[in-house]
Amino acid sequence: MAIVYEHLRNDTNEVFYVGIGEEEKRAFSKKNRNKYWKNIINKVGYSVNIIHKDIDWEDACKIEKLLIEKYGRKDLGLGNLVNMTDGGEGALGLIRSEETRQKMSEANKGESNPNFGKTPSEESRLKMSKAQKGRTFSEESRLKMSKAQKGRTFSEESRLKMSKAKKGKTHSEEVRQKISEGNKGKTYSEEVKDNMAKGAKHRKNVKGYYFHKSSKKWRAKIVSNKKRIYLGLFDTPEEASEAYQKARLIYFV
Repeated sequence: MAIVYEHLRNDTNEVFYVGIGEEEKRAFSKKNRNKYWKNIINKVGYSVNIIHKDIDWEDACKIEKLLIEKYGRKDLGLGNLVNMTDGGEGALGLIRSEETRQKMSEANKGESNPNFGKTPSEESRLKMSKAQKGRTFSEESRLKMSKAQKGRTFSEESRLKMSKAKKGKTHSEEVRQKISEGNKGKTYSEEVKDNMAKGAKHRKNVKGYYFHKSSKKWRAKIVSNKKRIYLGLFDTPEEASEAYQKARLIYFV
């Protein structure tokens, strides 16, 4: 059996590493990490988010690869991950010799990755942007990524950090224009439109839940000590309302 986990920066709460392991303790271990991983945790610290537990090793490898592809490797200029491979190449129970471990350690010192950490030129960024345009994932890949995100929860501390990071964040006029153009002509299925209509109907004088457009589900929330706490996503407003009522018993009793 195996686990899939993420490491998040304590300053921005961004995912900077994705990994797998045989046991849960691997997610919290600092051993056999590359120097870029160590640079981050020495500067800002890190938090652990375990996404999956007790799954098959093959499934863990597949999910790891999908997540690395999703977030993007920093050494390739595609994202913020300090992973040095595309993932999925691990071997359950593999015991490496001291010589092999030493070679791996030397390889992680950056000698084989001279461009790591460098800022790509404008020309390079344009090339990478063009390479990503029109990129699509198969239905199977999308389902796997969706499953990888389901049930993902954050600690209260992590939620506060994400909230602070978003405060005061504004988009440039150019970005707003792109968002506007992207939404033009956008259509929704009858089911989604029906849910949106229900959302508008329930929005007035309803406390504790609302329709979350991006997930097409109902999100429950509660405010305690001036802190907003999200309770999860639900298929119906009734389920969201029930979650809110249960949370009231916890936070206000």
